[in-house]
Amino acid sequence: MTEFDKVRAILEPMQIWFFQKRRVIRLLDRVFDKEFVMNRVEEFSDLLQRRLRLKRNTIVENFRKTVESDSDAQQEQAASATLPELTELYMKFNYPIPINNAVNRRLIELSVPRSFDVMYRIFPDHPRAANDSFMSQAAAYLVGLAEKRDTVEWLPAWLATGKQGGAELDAAIKYFLDQCLTYFKDYEPYRLVLLAANAVSRIAKINVISNDAIQKLGADLHALARFTLPEMSWAQVVASPEGQLIHLMDTQAIAALDDFVLKNKTEKGGLQAESAKRHLRGYWDLEKRLLAAIPNYKALLAERSLGEMRVTEWSSVTYDNLGHLTIARLHRFPKWKDYLLADKRELVEQVASTGSWSAKELLGFKIEDEFPKMKDEQLANRFFLGDVDTLRAIRRGYSES
Repeated sequence: MTEFDKVRAILEPMQIWFFQKRRVIRLLDRVFDKEFVMNRVEEFSDLLQRRLRLKRNTIVENFRKTVESDSDAQQEQAASATLPELTELYMKFNYPIPINNAVNRRLIELSVPRSFDVMYRIFPDHPRAANDSFMSQAAAYLVGLAEKRDTVEWLPAWLATGKQGGAELDAAIKYFLDQCLTYFKDYEPYRLVLLAANAVSRIAKINVISNDAIQKLGADLHALARFTLPEMSWAQVVASPEGQLIHLMDTQAIAALDDFVLKNKTEKGGLQAESAKRHLRGYWDLEKRLLAAIPNYKALLAERSLGEMRVTEWSSVTYDNLGHLTIARLHRFPKWKDYLLADKRELVEQVASTGSWSAKELLGFKIEDEFPKMKDEQLANRFFLGDVDTLRAIRRGYSES
């Protein structure tokens, strides 16, 4: 490829974007310059937002297919990512440690000398769509930023332990780590969002594993990828039907979570707690029905394994994935590991009692060592709004063979 071809490859998509943008603006002018019914604006806005959410999901899926390894090229891509890419793409998925570290460094780089833009994107005034990976990355961002500065220009009211302007980072970190290790015991809106994120991920995986049409789609997408990707490329090497299914599963889970947050928002942007709980219980009821309708789901899951290392079936059922990831991401920050051991040991033990190897390791145990398991009543309070029967029904659906 010549230098001219390289430049054209960069500029052409930009030219198309600006051209399409002008076309949309002209169309809006023609439609609304003569309009006199105010409701039409709201109707068009809703339609446009729904369409943009669909395209946003496509962008997520396309992006997921490009970041597969911990190569130098992928680390460089993360190291120069924009703020929207960092928060809406990288932070919501678990990548290899070198890429995660590059994401953390980039977030901190964008926060010096002024942190407001990054802080508001990660921690807005009201709950945003977030999952366990996002929150644990957010914890790593806070402790990393604290190595560069003692205070920040602004924190949201729910995170600031004192004043919001000129807030002390150490105090905010202590509060945030508390929430990450107790599954947001003291801030219910995010507990509900995180529980929904794991519920929709589990449901999406049940559909991927049990639906023959989706299984065939994974094989078809793999065949298409083999045809379109360069033969001598990393993407070609790692391409597989299982990988395609994982991308589908993740994209659908992100879309469902966005829908959950949007449908349960107040007019001012907060979360309607009781509506969100009702919505969440609807997810659990669906999950129970799906599992009950599939004879021996555990065996089917083994036969159709996606080869992933994630514990999707058990996250926010019997396993505290948020607590586990948060502790694991503190590996580069000995100050905060020491703080957890000295001041929050009981919380670390709670996370370890759900099966977290990072928590057991921090406590001085070996990964294979036995550790007392959390009781059903505690699990139900942590993950199922106190509903022990739902906990046991869903656990049984995943464990029976």
